[in-house]
Amino acid sequence: MIRRAQSAVNSRTKSARAWFRRGAGRIYGWACERLYRELAWSYEGVAAAVSLGRWGAWRRMALAEAVGPRVLELGFGTGALLVEGSRRFQMVGLDPSPEMQRVAGRRLAAHGLQGLRVAGCAQALPFADGCMDTVLATFPAEYILERATLAECARVLVLGGRLVIGGLWVSAELGGWERWIPVFFGAPPEAGRAAWPARLGEAGFAARIVEPCDGRFRVGMIIGERMRTSPCVEGDTHA
Repeated sequence: MIRRAQSAVNSRTKSARAWFRRGAGRIYGWACERLYRELAWSYEGVAAAVSLGRWGAWRRMALAEAVGPRVLELGFGTGALLVEGSRRFQMVGLDPSPEMQRVAGRRLAAHGLQGLRVAGCAQALPFADGCMDTVLATFPAEYILERATLAECARVLVLGGRLVIGGLWVSAELGGWERWIPVFFGAPPEAGRAAWPARLGEAGFAARIVEPCDGRFRVGMIIGERMRTSPCVEGDTHA
């Protein structure tokens, strides 16, 4: 009897946690959409708060994996990484949000940088075949793993070019507190983790997962190398 009662309690607890995570996930998605639209001006402050001040460091981890000289950043947001990357690379950024375009434009102008921004979507990149050495995205939404996005990334990259997707997840060891904020911190399901490199492989990438450590945090990244043979990209002319 006691075991059955305990099992029922555990089942209800798991169901409650699953319900909470689903609800929190929906709220989180809605909030992220607002931050990328009408609340774009507050994006950096909110990102710094939820990351305990480590947001910039986590973005730079992804930038450190880029190869040049030509680097395309998808979803450049406030333009912070465009500014940093321009010290090492020929940077260009793409973002569909008019609000983020304005925020980034002010930041770039303050640093004397012009002509680094393009409006558009990742599923139809307005760039020529083989014109980039790296395509970079940090903390992207679900669009980044869509087949259309990956095919476009493969198309614009040179053979041997690199796709760097940083911040797909962040796991943390915060003395147990990370269990209460699963929306922000947590490792991905094993099924998803195993499927992502295969998804990139379909688009013509040899992919690997890395998790660089930043103190108590581990930042999940996928790095894909553009292979010679790509089933999703017809007519390779850069062999």
